[in-house]
Amino acid sequence: MGKARLFEMFEKVNKIKINEGVNDNTYFETLHGVIDYMGKYAEQLGFELDEDAVFFHLGTGGIGYGETKSVNIPLLKDGQPILDKRGKEANRAIHVSIYRMDSGKYELTIYKTW
Repeated sequence: MGKARLFEMFEKVNKIKINEGVNDNTYFETLHGVIDYMGKYAEQLGFELDEDAVFFHLGTGGIGYGETKSVNIPLLKDGQPILDKRGKEANRAIHVSIYRMDSGKYELTIYKTW
């Protein structure tokens, strides 16, 4: 890998860390706010969320007080699954853990899986 490519990847990672702001956006008033933030996080990575998976895991049933829901949400590129060189689905997903506190706020932990 050339120096220019390595530098480019380093800059992208730093930009994501700066814009990520997880410390500032750890707590949310609504589940909708959590899902919006997940979408912005995926965009910063250069992908989009699989909305069907988000609805399946988070849109049905909600999260009860004092409960945690942890899921992997696949990422898409131009609405299609991301394929590796062999034509198989690549591991491009984000892991999301949402804890609903007794106060009603949601605590979000999010990271990419690759």
